[in-house]
Amino acid sequence: MPDFNFISFLQDNARFEQEISTDWLEGQEGTVREMLLADGWLVLKGTAGSIWRDGNCHTVETIIDEAGVPHYYYKDEDCVIWLTSEELLCYYFSFAPLPDYLRGKLGCRGFASEIFMNRLWNIGTYGQGARDVYLARNPGTDKAVMERLRQATPASLVLQFGNTSADVPLDSRQVFDLAGLLEWRDGCLSFNASPIAANVEAQQAENQSKERMVHARTAHQDGIEMMLRGWFRAKYENAKRCARGEEARGVQKRFAFCTQEGLAKAMRISKAAVTRAKAKWEEDLFGSGRTYLELIRNIDIEGTDAILDLYWRLKPELAKIGIEYE
Repeated sequence: MPDFNFISFLQDNARFEQEISTDWLEGQEGTVREMLLADGWLVLKGTAGSIWRDGNCHTVETIIDEAGVPHYYYKDEDCVIWLTSEELLCYYFSFAPLPDYLRGKLGCRGFASEIFMNRLWNIGTYGQGARDVYLARNPGTDKAVMERLRQATPASLVLQFGNTSADVPLDSRQVFDLAGLLEWRDGCLSFNASPIAANVEAQQAENQSKERMVHARTAHQDGIEMMLRGWFRAKYENAKRCARGEEARGVQKRFAFCTQEGLAKAMRISKAAVTRAKAKWEEDLFGSGRTYLELIRNIDIEGTDAILDLYWRLKPELAKIGIEYE
């Protein structure tokens, strides 16, 4: 009796739909036959039009008797071999149980839905991030399936089988060959979800790290802008005092800088953070970015007239960032 491997059987039927004969089914172990039929993997198709015997394929002929009962036979050289209707029953492989099987193993929420019949399914959402999970048959040769996967959200997961593809348009850590996650042992099918969980966990940790970095950079940006506003207010108010003939006041230590490096040191941040802030302002030349660029370019400004001139030149823009004097 030949060894049966469900994974190979699945892959073969995914690539090319086959007519499965009663002879083939009877040739399998009882537990295999029971699993294939009871779990819905094989569905009765009807009566076969041909039959394999001794390695040869024979066309089945039919005659109807006077009572209207069909009788089946095939010719082998000069012999007529009669067949029962049970011998000619044939089946086809059904993919219907697969989406629900995988949904259960992955703990997906929601229900499985068929996007393209027997070709593409959405089997629900996975994990805390509610990632859509797609089951794709033959994405390597089915252009419609591949095109639909291009519309998937960036966080989606794809389980592919049959003719697989290395070009699924998602991060490779989100695309899995189903055959590599299934195991057939001692007549039982099992599914290993660990690689999926590990990849998703790694991506989540990476995304959280990026979010923390973005948050830190945003905080640096806001802090640099606040420091520049405070620095210019101190400069301008002292310039006004000097213009009135009054004595200038001492500038707070945190605003006593005259270089970009000094600004970074006063804030206890890296010079790279100041460079990133400048790059951000350069992308916003029609907003407040232009104003902050002018301030940091004049960070070494000295002299009453120069400071007053800078204020009046930028007065409308400075008012928009909260620096306004009568």
